[in-house]
Amino acid sequence: MEKSGKKGGCVAVVVELLPNEEALVQELCRRLKQRGARRILDVGCGTGKLALFIAEMLREQKEGCVVVGIDTDTTKVKKARERALSMKFVSFEVQSATQTRFKDGSFDAVVSLKALHEISDAYAALREAFRVLRSGGSIFIIDWVRCPATENHAHFPLYFTEESMRDALINAGFEDVSIEKSKSGELMLASGLKLRGKQPIPSSSA
Repeated sequence: MEKSGKKGGCVAVVVELLPNEEALVQELCRRLKQRGARRILDVGCGTGKLALFIAEMLREQKEGCVVVGIDTDTTKVKKARERALSMKFVSFEVQSATQTRFKDGSFDAVVSLKALHEISDAYAALREAFRVLRSGGSIFIIDWVRCPATENHAHFPLYFTEESMRDALINAGFEDVSIEKSKSGELMLASGLKLRGKQPIPSSSA
């Protein structure tokens, strides 16, 4: 669900998060603010929930922020664009997460909500995220944990464990990798940094 209201002279879209994701998404936004992220890429954006929520949470920053969401599903991107009509600094594009059209170092942060496991080559998507991040940029991935609490999910075989997510981020070139789980243990927030001069491990080794 979502609702609209006036804020700062323009219409604000208030996105309502699901109970199991709220705490981790709020923590993700806190870290984005802490690191001063101004250009943010949402990978596997779907209908735009995370991108819209981030844009609303960060709109009060002195420098503001620009959020770009990408997804291969044209129907979902169309819906995301409709939801973002009143939001000036949010846009959505039909693009593959594994081979985007963005230049190297285009973003301060890459984020994703419950989408990485659905990407056909998640490891390639992480390497692409590394490429489009600037040096010092951050990645934040919220996704389901492969664990007993999620074993009845239809996509369970595609989920990452904490260990496999950590390895995937490290192999993509990220450092200072950390993982925080939700209270229920079914979701995790994985993060990492792109340090200057660091390169991904070749895909044949990943």
